[in-house]
Amino acid sequence: MKQGFGRASCAAFVLCGGLLAPAAQAGFFSGRIGDLKDLVAANQIDAAMQFMIREQAYFAKLTGEDAAWVDAFRKRLLVDNLQAKIDSGSDLHALELLKSAAPDFAALPPEQRPRYQGALASLDARGETQATESIGRLVAANSRNGDMRRWKELTPALADARTRSAALKSLPAQLPRSVQAAQRLDQALAQVENELRAEARPAFVDYGYFTEPAFHRVYPLPLKMASLADQNPALEQALQGASLAQLRRFGAMYMAELGESWKLRLSRLYFNALVAERRPRSYFEKQALRREARAQGYSVAENGNVMLMVWPGLAANQGRLILKAPSQTPYRSLQESDKPSEVLAGADASQQDLLVFLRVTPVRAQRNVTARSSIKSQYQSGTRRVSNPAWAEAREAVSKAERDLAEARASAAESRAKSGGSTLDIAMGLLNVVGEASAESDLEDARRQLAQTPQQLEEAIMLPYSYTRTDIEVVDQWQLAAAVYDSSSRRSWTYGSKRSSRGNFIVFDGLNSADADAAALSAKGTTLAAVDEYQKKPSQDDYEKMWNDVLAAYRKAMTGN
Repeated sequence: MKQGFGRASCAAFVLCGGLLAPAAQAGFFSGRIGDLKDLVAANQIDAAMQFMIREQAYFAKLTGEDAAWVDAFRKRLLVDNLQAKIDSGSDLHALELLKSAAPDFAALPPEQRPRYQGALASLDARGETQATESIGRLVAANSRNGDMRRWKELTPALADARTRSAALKSLPAQLPRSVQAAQRLDQALAQVENELRAEARPAFVDYGYFTEPAFHRVYPLPLKMASLADQNPALEQALQGASLAQLRRFGAMYMAELGESWKLRLSRLYFNALVAERRPRSYFEKQALRREARAQGYSVAENGNVMLMVWPGLAANQGRLILKAPSQTPYRSLQESDKPSEVLAGADASQQDLLVFLRVTPVRAQRNVTARSSIKSQYQSGTRRVSNPAWAEAREAVSKAERDLAEARASAAESRAKSGGSTLDIAMGLLNVVGEASAESDLEDARRQLAQTPQQLEEAIMLPYSYTRTDIEVVDQWQLAAAVYDSSSRRSWTYGSKRSSRGNFIVFDGLNSADADAAALSAKGTTLAAVDEYQKKPSQDDYEKMWNDVLAAYRKAMTGN
């Protein structure tokens, strides 16, 4: 035998009904098939199984007697594995093995079938017993007196029955007693669940809507609390008469389980109870309660109910004032004949946290000159021709260049006449030639500059003058009168403010178009005609902005902030 495996200590083993032939001594098998047979001969079955798994590619290629021996050994192991799982109580694993290896079990040799049938009978009997025991526990728990005791015992009994029922699903036909027991278990389970389902609503009433822990935490059947709450007048009545503490307890237990409509109803009931207990003395104290309720998870509007009552109505003629309807806050247009006392007595007022009356007076227009000044300036009336000083300078430069050239030529001629052929004479001659060329170039430059310089220039004729700047302010003013009725304090608060629309203009009178600053000043200023046109246009105001200003003033008056 190869290193790593022990040898058999006995002369021969007879396994699997003649699986191995008697041998003079173990260890005479060779190769990997020999190693496997040595392990079997030594009764090291687990090691043999692991060896087959590691070398499965090799054993799959075997043919002849070796392949038949390995197949017989594998089927023997299959039955052993099934029996071992049954003996250890791993019924679920045994069922999985029956399903996954069904073709192999169907092809067992005759000598293995009695052991296989015995294993099935054992498994079938135990499946029937376990299903029957689950039914017994379920029936016993369901017959207990007292809801709490019954529910407490039903919870594990139902869980056990569901687990057992799921395990017995799709049982093979080889387990007829277990199949029949599983059907009886499913019937018993369905009967108990249907009873609990029918009892849920009255049981919720008997348990108590405000009892802790939550009903669905103790009831043995999974419940949808939203369905128990819907169309439940008893629950509605109980919550209507509940205290703040009871509503808070109910919300903590069931808010997350309820549907949206019930969440809104519970939030409204809770907030009303909170207001009744705390008794806020102003809209802002009530607003703080709203924030508190929202922080606790209740669906409560942040700003409460506010209704604007506006005079004049939006369709009324306010002359030069256009009033924009509120964009976010509900409002009602009032007629001049409507009285606040009558409005407060109406049905609308009782539903509002704040009732705000806004009255706007007609526009009073003003046109004021805020500043007037005379500004000195100048403008160009024409041009005149004058001598160009640069031309005289250029002419003088030409004359000088002509004199310099004449001197250079004379010096060069004198040098040539005196030259004796010495090195010094030759050098002086070269210098005179260079000086003469330079003087000629300077003369050309001076003449070119003179040609490019005009002899006369045009000069602007500037005349002094003055123009007038007038600063004009156009102001439209109207008065806002407001009254706020706070339903929390049952008191009114009044407020008044001046509102206005302003336009500022600059008019330049007498501005000469030839003024160097005329274009910039014209863009900055306007005309009296444009001011007149502006003054004809109506001003605008927004009831929503008015209400925001009133609310800020009311908050400061009530809270100091």
